[in-house]
Order: sequence, then structure tokens, then C-alpha cells
Amino acid sequence: MPTGDVLLAQAGATELYNPCGDSFLTTDILPASAGAYRAQAHLLHNNKVIYIGGAISINSGSTDCYLYEFGTWTATGSLNTGRTSFSSTMLPTGEVVVCSGYNASQVTSNETYDPITETWTVSGTVATPRTRIHSVLLPDGKVLMPGGNEFFNMFNSTEVFDPGMGYDTASVPVITSIAPSSIVISPSTVGYTALTITGTGFQDNNNRKGGEAS
Repeated sequence: MPTGDVLLAQAGATELYNPCGDSFLTTDILPASAGAYRAQAHLLHNNKVIYIGGAISINSGSTDCYLYEFGTWTATGSLNTGRTSFSSTMLPTGEVVVCSGYNASQVTSNETYDPITETWTVSGTVATPRTRIHSVLLPDGKVLMPGGNEFFNMFNSTEVFDPGMGYDTASVPVITSIAPSSIVISPSTVGYTALTITGTGFQDNNNRKGGEAS
């Protein structure tokens, strides 16, 4: 958590560990509808913790967010395909991508969670469905998925998920003016010169959808 506390959660129980006091605090209970086996969790850029999928008596498609400032769980958008034993990775955009997994059979789809709209979108398919994957975010923003298995078959193959970096078409910033239009800097220049940029579609880090920082 942002405070340094550690959140421990499973369906029906949630505790916060405080490393300074070396103590545990019981907090709001994660709903029983959440998956209890091989779910995944991430600390989002908005300081919420998202708890994804997993298995109960069936493979859960539920997704819940823990709001640290209130100490409560809130349901958010559900996966299009419930799954367990999947990989999940936080992208530089603040989105979360889940890949493959298991739901009665191997799941082929990937899904991406948008923390702004709180929805999941299907994001292509894997070439080789696999479970128990440990994915890694690469420096270029792509996701590496090595190995995994299909129960009795272990894989030595590797796949790379490309989230398609870049702004949504509707969110591309448009600059209409820059003032001053030119700057002359000499060796005697002291301090800095401010630029005034006007236009539309500028976003802060909470609204980023990809690409370079605005």
C-alpha cells in the first residue's frame, strides 16, 4: 500500500499488516464471490488494489477494488471470461492486462482493465493457451509470457503481448499555439523562459491511456 502497509486478502477475509507496529489489523471483508484460488492483485496508480478472478467452486469473473482511504472493498467491472491460473501485468498506462488461464478448459483470450472506466476489454488471443504463467513487463511496454503449462504438458515456448501503445484516437492532444514562438538563448542567459501552450485533449497522469506523458 502507499503507506507501506501490506494487504492480505482472500474471499471472506482481509487484513492489513503494519511493518512499523509489527501487527495485523482486520479490515473490510473481501466478498465471498471473489476467487480464492490463484487470483491476482495489483496496486493501481489511483492507490486502489484490484483483486482479479481466481477460482471458487467455479472460475470467478468477479473483480473487486480495495479503497485504502476508506478501508472498504467495492465491486468493479467483471472479466468477460472468468479464469484462474492466469498471468496479469500492470502496464505503464496504469491499465492491467490478464492473459490466458483456465476455465473448464484453457482460456485463449487476453483482457485489459481500464481503471478510469472500470471495464475489461478483450485484447486479442494467445497463440498457445497456458496456465501458471509468470509474465514480465519489458522496457518497451510489451509483456513477456514464458513457459507455463497445460497440466501435464510443460511449455518452453514464449509469447510477447503488445498492448499497442499510443493514445486513443479521441484523446490525442492538439496544440493550437505556443508562445513565445521562438527563443534565443545566449551564454549570458540566466534562469529559464516559460512557454505557454494552449490546445485541447491534454491529460494528467490519472487520465493517461498510453504513449508519452503529456
